[in-house]
Amino acid sequence: LEVRLSPNVSTTVAELEEQHKLATEVAAAIESLFGTLGDLRDVKAQSKDIVARMKKAGEENEEIADAAEALDEKLTEIEEQITQVKSKSRQDPINFPPMIDNQLTTLYSYVVMADYPPTAGAYERFDDLRPDLASLKSQFDEVVAGDLMAFNQLVSGLNLPPVILAGTPATEDR
Repeated sequence: LEVRLSPNVSTTVAELEEQHKLATEVAAAIESLFGTLGDLRDVKAQSKDIVARMKKAGEENEEIADAAEALDEKLTEIEEQITQVKSKSRQDPINFPPMIDNQLTTLYSYVVMADYPPTAGAYERFDDLRPDLASLKSQFDEVVAGDLMAFNQLVSGLNLPPVILAGTPATEDR
């Protein structure tokens, strides 16, 4: 079996490799961003669940409830920078601006939509988004290292299981 380019395509193999390389980089950024978003939402859900279980057991603790609420607020602020949380219907993108997740997936679609090398604009846009991606990841990591750590210390004082990020082993301090 021999695979060849379509005779209708004037793009060279090197240009297609360039397209593949950028598409792979953008896809990795999307995967990382959605990984952070998933972790963020998981932390929010786990902390809310701890508070709900305590209420259900009649063991309400205002300090833990306040810490969970503060954690949720910080995580929601980051979440709202990652994705448009107000968008619920097909018409909402008209009313609410696309966030970085939408911008990255649109860039990816643009890069892979045809058989031609990426434009200078595609590279520029990806370069524009990289600092924002790094900042969002850093913000999340700071909340995990600070607020989540403090929340888990409060929870551990009541012998409750801590909030655990997927792939992160449970330790005394986390």
